[in-house]
Amino acid sequence: PTFISEIAIKMNDPSKFDPVAQAEHELGKIKEKMHGVIKVAIENEKEMNHLDYQAQGIATNAKKLERGTDEFNKMMYWRNCRLYLILGLIVTAILLYILVPIIIQASKQPIKLSLIHI
Repeated sequence: PTFISEIAIKMNDPSKFDPVAQAEHELGKIKEKMHGVIKVAIENEKEMNHLDYQAQGIATNAKKLERGTDEFNKMMYWRNCRLYLILGLIVTAILLYILVPIIIQASKQPIKLSLIHI
């Protein structure tokens, strides 16, 4: 290699000997990194918007479900009330069926009171 070819090899990469070229080279690297960071930030923003949309849908469905469960609980409350009323009437009817004949028969018999003398 001759002196001129060595200088040509060194001059092939100007960032090795020129401070402005070095700064431009590093600025280019920083720009590439910033483009990557901005791209990731934009993708994250899109993902956040999508997640926000899904969260709103879930909140709407939760409100509908809450209203549905309130209606269901009211329906079950009144169904249970009717059931307890019917059971109370059945128990009352059974007690009357048993007790009325006993009371009628007891009222027909005279009450015997005995006095104890000391």
